[in-house]
Amino acid sequence: MQTLEYREEDTTAVVTLHRPDAMNAITEEMLGELRQLCSDLAGRADLRAVVIAGSDDIFCAGADLKDQAPRLADLAPSEMWVKLSETVETFNAIAALPHPTIAAISGFALGGGLELALSCDLRVASPSAKLGLPEAKVGMMPAAGGTQRLPRIVGASRAAELMFTGNIIDSECARSMGLVNVVDHDWLGAAMGLAERIARCSPVAIRLIKDAMWNGLEAGLEAGLRMEAVAVGLLFSTDDRREGLQAFLDKRAPQWQGS
Repeated sequence: MQTLEYREEDTTAVVTLHRPDAMNAITEEMLGELRQLCSDLAGRADLRAVVIAGSDDIFCAGADLKDQAPRLADLAPSEMWVKLSETVETFNAIAALPHPTIAAISGFALGGGLELALSCDLRVASPSAKLGLPEAKVGMMPAAGGTQRLPRIVGASRAAELMFTGNIIDSECARSMGLVNVVDHDWLGAAMGLAERIARCSPVAIRLIKDAMWNGLEAGLEAGLRMEAVAVGLLFSTDDRREGLQAFLDKRAPQWQGS
């Protein structure tokens, strides 16, 4: 891969954005590599979490305008939508991963960079992190899920303020509004620690929780409660549920089978 680095630590996949000379800005090549990686990881039952990180100085500065502007300048609206849909498709693929996903943010996460982080389930940030959707300041708007995912995470009023003003906020402000889960000087270590704590739980239970939670938010409370009930029924028939109960009775750590 040319724009990403990949490694695995125990049961955690670590994806690092790697365009150090361009502030990890998003290109078509990066989008393609992310989509392929999501396709490869989706069936990996041995993995328990996926961490997406940048560097100490920057998570992602958004779209690479130097790369895209010449090609976008003369596009018709229908052609523009095709280009934007590639980014939306990529972030949807991240959101659809069955594993819990954690964005590990240090430095700037702006525009499409924040939208990438919003497609993850959880976000860990360094004290130096700066987050925002400043598109309105240059006559644009978030176009890769920001207008939809941000209000679902922080609420409509706070999301509106961030997008209407284009303000860039620090990590403590982001944590206070629920945009960031953890702020830590060792931001990557904190993300890996969070992944490790997730790995101690039943992978079957975690996947069903993730599916019921996000799909239920889209479907509404009544439909979401039905989804939850179906998921609980499925879970009761699994080896992991039986192992979890037996381990509790035996006062030992469970040995999850993932089935």
